[in-house]
Amino acid sequence: MLSGPVSVAILPRLTALYNSDNKKQMTNLFLKSTSLVSVTVLPISLIIIVIPDKILYLWTGNIELSSWGWALSIYSLGSIFVVYSSFLHYIQFAHGNLKYHLRYGLITSAFSIPLIYILAVYFSVEGVALIWLARSSIGIFLWAPFVFYKFLPGYYKEWLINNILYYAIVDFILIYFSKILLLKYLDERLYLFIIMFLLISCLILINYVMFKKVINKSYELRTNSDRNI
Repeated sequence: MLSGPVSVAILPRLTALYNSDNKKQMTNLFLKSTSLVSVTVLPISLIIIVIPDKILYLWTGNIELSSWGWALSIYSLGSIFVVYSSFLHYIQFAHGNLKYHLRYGLITSAFSIPLIYILAVYFSVEGVALIWLARSSIGIFLWAPFVFYKFLPGYYKEWLINNILYYAIVDFILIYFSKILLLKYLDERLYLFIIMFLLISCLILINYVMFKKVINKSYELRTNSDRNI
């Protein structure tokens, strides 16, 4: 839900930049948009992944239900991959070429839909969660390199490391230590909500500072090198 407005905002701009033969600006916008999603979406998503039991307890007040946190964690990790995989659609849309996107969707659906049925029958929630994670992770680690090779050659590693993993690693470390030091001992829902809210706010602020001070520098260096050429 948080990443949805990004497509509304950047798709027309990406298309316009490509049609005006301004591919460099299009690439910069694509990378920066990915970073902005990381700034806002990753803190919330990683909190759900790292401490799903607390999230379920905070949401429902049911201790027994919180034992299903592992399933929420798997689905949330898969959802992160889906969010970033949507950027692969954006760049293909901007180029006016969706044939690869269509083929990928048809092939993965042909395999995953029967598997979902089989795993749901024989392995219940665990099986469905794992096939969801497997399908969504394929988009990032196997499909994305091909899409970048076709449409933005040479940028896959930068996109994955600088615009996604850079934020994910920092956020994960901070959330993990917060879990050990604070959240592990909180059982009162009001205090848990306050700590969660403050933690998310701090992570978004830290991510934004990293985006402004560190990531933007790589764009400036790249632009300057292009001017020198």
